[in-house]
Amino acid sequence: MKLILLWLALAGGSIDSQIVAARQRHPAAFVRVERVLADVATLDAEKRGSLAVIGPRLHALGRQALWPLADEVLTGRAGRGLPPSARLALEVGVIEAAGALRDERLAPLWHDLLDRGEAAPEVLRGAAEALARLDTPEVARELIARAGRKGPVGDAVLATMGNCRRQEVADALAAALATAEGERARVIVSSLALLGSAWAWETPALRQRPDAAAVRATVAQALQRASMSDDVGLQYAVKKALRVVDPDR
Repeated sequence: MKLILLWLALAGGSIDSQIVAARQRHPAAFVRVERVLADVATLDAEKRGSLAVIGPRLHALGRQALWPLADEVLTGRAGRGLPPSARLALEVGVIEAAGALRDERLAPLWHDLLDRGEAAPEVLRGAAEALARLDTPEVARELIARAGRKGPVGDAVLATMGNCRRQEVADALAAALATAEGERARVIVSSLALLGSAWAWETPALRQRPDAAAVRATVAQALQRASMSDDVGLQYAVKKALRVVDPDR
C-alpha cells in the first residue's frame, strides 16, 4: 500500500489527501456510504444467495461516493468485526461500486489488489473488472499480460477483461480461444460476450467509436470459429455468447 501512496504522491497528491479534502467538501457523502455499510451485517443475515448484494445501493449514491469508497478499499474499516461472509460482501460491493465510476485515479488500488493476489477470488475478480472498465490502451496491455499468467489473478483477469472493449483485447481473447480447452475456453467465450455485447456497443460512450465495427467483427469471428468445436459444453456457451453479441441473428 505504501507504493500506491508514493505513486499517487508523485502523480500530484496522495490518496489520503484526496480523501481528507473530499471529506471536508462533502461530509454528507461519507455519512451516506457509512450508513449503507452499517447495514451489511443485516443484509448478510437476510441474504438469499451466497453473498449479500450491496454494490447497487452504493452505486446509487453517485460520484460523490468515490472517495468514501476509496477510503474503505484502503482501510477496510467498516468490515472489521463482521462475520466472514458479511465482510466479503462488503469488500465486493465497495469495489464493484467504486469500479463502476470508472475513475482512473483509483487504478493504483486495483493494481495493488491484483499485485498482492491474496484476496478472495470474488475480490480479485472485482478488482480486475474495475481495472478493465477504465478501458484505456495502457490497461488493455496490462490485462493481456496478466491474463496469460496461471493462478487466481490470471483467472480473474481473463474472466473480466471483456469489459475493456478495445481491439487489442479482442485480438488477445480470440487468439487465446483458438488453443483453449474445457473450462478455460468457456471463460474466454464469456469474456468475449462481454466485449462484444450489442447492448454495450449501443451506449453513447461506445456507439461513436471508430473501431466499433472492427472490434465487434473480431469477437463474432472468434465465436463462430469456436462454434465448430466438438465440445458440447463449449458449443452451448458459444450459442449464448452469440445471442449477446448479435441478438437479431
